[in-house]
Amino acid sequence: TLDRSSAASDVYKRQVLNRSGQVAGAGDTLEKLEMRFNRFFHTSPMAIASLDSSGHVTRANAAFSRLFGAKVAEGTATLEGALRDEGREAMRGAIDAAARGQAGIPSLDVEIAGDPARSVRLYFSAVGDVADDSSEAALVYGIDFTDQRALEAVSYTHLRAHETGR
Repeated sequence: TLDRSSAASDVYKRQVLNRSGQVAGAGDTLEKLEMRFNRFFHTSPMAIASLDSSGHVTRANAAFSRLFGAKVAEGTATLEGALRDEGREAMRGAIDAAARGQAGIPSLDVEIAGDPARSVRLYFSAVGDVADDSSEAALVYGIDFTDQRALEAVSYTHLRAHETGR
């Protein structure tokens, strides 16, 4: 849904969503704008979610749900809990930094717990225009790069075998 707390933010979102290049006018109802935004949000190939300060998801798109599972996407389990232990401390730090409004939070390469583990690069940002009643503390964007990691491992193995054969 669109955040109704900021008129400037609303105009920006209308410009982004309106493919004709024209700012949405009086003929566009809020429902139409929300429908366009939801279509954009849920068809994105990048996993996108907002988190509260404890790491629970408050809103997520379909790609996020596919990547992390329904329990995390619905907020019944934390994003931290979906990761292998070695990524949890860095994740907590990134959420805390975003909650403080920090800019330029370094991306994290983490592994999702499970067999086989999947590699994900996460990007965190602060929430800029939160309504007073919102519990959103951070935005997280994720890209699954498991296939890239597997290719790197194969390349490294071939390189090592080549070097050993010399």
